[in-house]
Amino acid sequence: MSVWLRLDADLDQHPDIIIAGPYALDVFVAVLRMAKQYGEAGTVAGKYVSPAYLARRMLWPADRAEDIATAVEGLISTGLLVENGGRLTVPGWRRYQQDRTAADRAKRYRDRKRHSSSRDVTPVTTDSTGHDETRRDMTRQNKTQAPSQSERVNGAENSPQASPGRLVDILARLFVAAGCSAEQVGRDALVALSAAHPDPTVLLEVLGGLAARGVAKGKRSPFRYLLRAIDTALAERSVRPERGGAEYEFGGDRVTVPASAMASIREQAGGGLALMRGVVRYGEHSGQINRARADELGRLFVPL
Repeated sequence: MSVWLRLDADLDQHPDIIIAGPYALDVFVAVLRMAKQYGEAGTVAGKYVSPAYLARRMLWPADRAEDIATAVEGLISTGLLVENGGRLTVPGWRRYQQDRTAADRAKRYRDRKRHSSSRDVTPVTTDSTGHDETRRDMTRQNKTQAPSQSERVNGAENSPQASPGRLVDILARLFVAAGCSAEQVGRDALVALSAAHPDPTVLLEVLGGLAARGVAKGKRSPFRYLLRAIDTALAERSVRPERGGAEYEFGGDRVTVPASAMASIREQAGGGLALMRGVVRYGEHSGQINRARADELGRLFVPL
């Protein structure tokens, strides 16, 4: 599958590109390509943006590596790139670029399903709509593993192996809350989305936050927009450094939870929608959101 990159036709006229010095444009485009191909949320490992590797990808002679290194320094000095522990990050990536989406993963999942042999598949019951929710051998394997703390605490809400249809129903409800109409929600894509993320607690936390903000309301293609937003949020989450506390945005309201309170909420709730309910309760008790807003969010984060 082709991987596409969005570029401004007037990028060569950007003041920061000019200030960054000779070869900055060529090197910046090369870094964007590496971030698109090998990075996550605009951050790419140092080995893919080393002067020697970039020279090879740009089809430049190896002895031009010094010119590339100088251009990278100029791009960092102007803020077009940010250096972080040997990695390079492109600021504003999620605003201008679109990483591979959950829709792409759904297509790959359907292709694998179509070409798999019958011995690779473990059939399970279909949901009330009749959609096939077939799982692979990993289903049998996961049944032999001890349940995680979040599965013990939240039960079927966070266990797609136990009730895949129920997880898909919860995802569908959150998609509607985020701005989709019921008719726009593609259940086949949700089945693939749940299959692509074996830990539903993280998926539910991310989607729950997007639903609380109503991020897809008014969008031309809200369902596709949400799939891209989920991908971006999950990618950012994977590269975000761990920290004790957390900050959640619910529409126009923000709830900041210090490290000690966050540890307590996670211990009691585990993850998924239960964690979101714990954050809402903390926000109400700490006076960061009012009672009416807390009740509204509480109804959103109640499992089916």
